[in-house]
Amino acid sequence: MIPEQYYAAGGGILVCNGGTLNLSGNAEVRDNYSGEVGGGISLGMRVWGPTNTLHMDGGTIDGNVAGSSGGGLFVQAKYFSGGPSRAYVFGGRITNNRMDNSGATDSAFGGGGIYVNGANNRYGIRGANGELYLKNAVITDNTARWDGGGYAACPISHTIFHLKNGVALYGNHAPSAEDFFLLCAHVYGTHGGEPKYELSERMLGGVPYHWKERDGSLFPKERYQGQLTKDLATIGLHTEERGNLLTRQLAKALIAGNASATRGGGIGTNGTVIIGEDEANTKISVVKKWEASADGEDAHPDSVTVELIGTAAGASDVIERRTLSAENDWKTTFEKLPKYQGDAEITYTVREAEVKGYTGTVRGSEADGFVITNKKDTPPDRPGKPKSPPPEEPGKPKSPPPVLTQSTPVKMEKPGQSMPKTGQGKAIFCTAWMLILFAALFFLREVQNERLRRRRHRKIHR
Repeated sequence: MIPEQYYAAGGGILVCNGGTLNLSGNAEVRDNYSGEVGGGISLGMRVWGPTNTLHMDGGTIDGNVAGSSGGGLFVQAKYFSGGPSRAYVFGGRITNNRMDNSGATDSAFGGGGIYVNGANNRYGIRGANGELYLKNAVITDNTARWDGGGYAACPISHTIFHLKNGVALYGNHAPSAEDFFLLCAHVYGTHGGEPKYELSERMLGGVPYHWKERDGSLFPKERYQGQLTKDLATIGLHTEERGNLLTRQLAKALIAGNASATRGGGIGTNGTVIIGEDEANTKISVVKKWEASADGEDAHPDSVTVELIGTAAGASDVIERRTLSAENDWKTTFEKLPKYQGDAEITYTVREAEVKGYTGTVRGSEADGFVITNKKDTPPDRPGKPKSPPPEEPGKPKSPPPVLTQSTPVKMEKPGQSMPKTGQGKAIFCTAWMLILFAALFFLREVQNERLRRRRHRKIHR
């Protein structure tokens, strides 16, 4: 009995028979449905065929639904003959798509936004993984009902997160492994295997991921690259970090708001996913020094905070903060830093959080490293005690100073003219009054004499 086949693919667009689709500008693939794969776009059908290609540097894939895999975009693998399909997503928006698990085919790693199919070489099928190349993207706010809200990869997948032109994967939602999930399984037939992976220490914009396991412990850096070989072994990670201003400035693609009824809300894959570009990175060293103070008091804080600042495409922001102290010999090195994002060169410098009572000076360069020297601030001079006036000699009382008011007239002497002596004006005033008094007495005396003469004259003529 021949099993029933389900061939639904490409609710909006089906790219097949070696076709190529270019999506850019304001193009939209919106609100379509496929019962099986590729609700919005399917690169290849449910059966094998030649390589099909998508170039996406703009446009929108939004609101599409698939029953089994790839709510927004499905990328087919190679089976028997032909070749694997490839998607190059360097810009645009893949948002609000869903895999609702209503289809008949396998949907364990369904991929709400994107699903990349894979195939091994078992049973003579000469399989090869479908391929997704993703650059300068933010993968956030996607949801999975099981694991891997942002990204979920199954057994024969190959995942590489490069630093240059990479992604920022954070803030996704799932009951477990909110941002990243990886499974090894020796079953699953043509999809069974031991997955390889390589994680980046930093996201787009340079912020460190500080990947954490399900229990909240830090994921060891020595395990950022490897291969799961034990059957049913998993890696489940999340980050509490978020992008910064550089992330928003450099991002060209957005994968957000997608949902999967199983795993891989943003991206589900059993194929090959290459994120960013492989390129040598750079590192920045920092040394902290304390300059001896003039007063010999060399006590200083037990630790300081140093910030690494990145600048690119006209934006600057804090990349990472670290604490320097005697425990790390007042030294640190910021490693695995991207030198370029696209055509934009990233430049780096450092600064120190304020240290009260000290002034810091930064010297150096990216190539030679930076030295931060702190010098203790010189306190302002304390005011001395006012000097007491000399004691007055006994017997010589101190005359009070003259008091001048706004109504006190001040007469300026003319050149060559001396000021009157003290008391001279008062003497002139008294002399004038005495002359007036004598004149008055003389007048009264003459009036009295005239009266006496008149009386005598009248007596003589009687």
